[in-house]
Formats: sequence, structure tokens, C-alpha cells
Amino acid sequence: MTRPRVLVLTTYYHPVLGGAETNAMQLACGLHRRGFPVQVVTKRVSRDLPVHDVVKDVPITRLLPVGDRTGAGKWQFLPFAFSALLARRASYDVICCVDYRGIGIAAIAAGRLLRRPVLVQAETIGVLSCSGWNLTLAAKGVNPNSRLVALAKWPVR
Repeated sequence: MTRPRVLVLTTYYHPVLGGAETNAMQLACGLHRRGFPVQVVTKRVSRDLPVHDVVKDVPITRLLPVGDRTGAGKWQFLPFAFSALLARRASYDVICCVDYRGIGIAAIAAGRLLRRPVLVQAETIGVLSCSGWNLTLAAKGVNPNSRLVALAKWPVR
């Protein structure tokens, strides 16, 4: 039986350690142990880290933009993640996206375009419900009822 090749997309990964990052590593390593071909694509948090690496027998590719772990970094990584998914389309069958913010949109859009299954794991309560978006957007001067916001919420729903 041929196992599907899995691309784990996560904004941050080893050596960054947090809940989502730990979950992404456990997922990638668990799939690898069970015989699934797996690769990780993530954001490069430091120029000191190699672009291509292997951690616990799982290949990792770290992409631009280089920068520390921040909330804005999740969104800044979106176009780079989308581009990477398209460029690597011959190397995976399934996208598993750890966290939704930013990269989830990239994963869903690429999956739809390439007709690949996408699994999205929300790492924060309420992320997939969009329940906290309206207050946050209004506080930043963005109309939560605008067409742009509706478009951003569409893939989630």
C-alpha cells in the first residue's frame, strides 16, 4: 500500500518551542514513524538556521521572511507559504496545516487550486469560528462587516 506524501505546513517549527510548534513536530514525527513520507515547510526565524534541515529524520524547509515568532509573522508568511505549496506540488499528496492564521488561507487556496486534500488544525480556541475577529478588527479601525473581511472569513467557514 502506497502511503500519501504529507506536507506539514506550520508557521513556526523547531527550534521554536510552543504549543503549535510542539504539535507540528509530534505530528510530523508520528507520521514519519508510521511510514508516511513527510516534509515540513515553515518560516525561517533566524538567518543562523539553515534553509534545508533534517530534525528527527524529517526534512524541513525554512522560508522567507526571516523574523522572530510574532502574530504578524503568521500573516507575513502567507504569500511565501502559498508560493512554496505551488512550487512543491509534485512532492506531496496531502497538506496538513498546523494553525489557521495566515497559512491556513494559503493551504486552503493551494489545495483547492491543486485539487489536494487539506487538513487544518486550529491551535487557538475560536480561530475557526472567527468569533474574536470582529472586536479585534473594529479596534484596528477595520469594518468587520466589509467585503474584504467576509472574503477573509470565507475559507474558514
